[in-house]
Formats: sequence, structure tokens, C-alpha cells
Amino acid sequence: MKFKSGVPTITKVAKQLAVRRSSGEFRVVPLDDNPEMVVIHRENAEFALPADRCALVSKGQAYAFSVAGQITDAALVRSDVVGGMIHSKCHGTQ
Repeated sequence: MKFKSGVPTITKVAKQLAVRRSSGEFRVVPLDDNPEMVVIHRENAEFALPADRCALVSKGQAYAFSVAGQITDAALVRSDVVGGMIHSKCHGTQ
């Protein structure tokens, strides 16, 4: 969403992801018979990834994946404002 003369203009953006501020800690252990592959264990047994698109970041490299299920978290809307951009939750349909 951009504002021109106080009027918002909405443009749909495809093939972009916004990273939310939620995260979890995981342990990464290489497989004994194939050290190029790893097994990922969550540190907190109560932590669960929500249904949505996610990314695992290891050594600065992001690996995107999806968690199946109904997405219950609100989508994000990017707004271009003076000095940068902000992301806010969208609770309606766009």
C-alpha cells in the first residue's frame, strides 16, 4: 500500500515473503551415515510451527518449506511510509 496525496493505493505483490519476528530454537545434528544430511530437533518440546510458509535459517542460509494445515495467523500488508516501510496484520480479505 502506498499513499499519494493521502489516498492509499493497494498493489498486489507476488513471490515475496515477509519474515515475522517469531522464531524457535532447534538443534541440528548430522546423520551418522550421511553427514551432508541433518536431523533437526526442537529445543522446547512445547514449541510447534504454525501452518504457514516457514524458513529454517542455518549459517545465514534460509531454507523455505511449508507446514500443512489451516493457516490461522493474519496475512501481512506492507505499507510504504516516509523513511521506509512497515508491515501490519491484515484481518480482512484483500
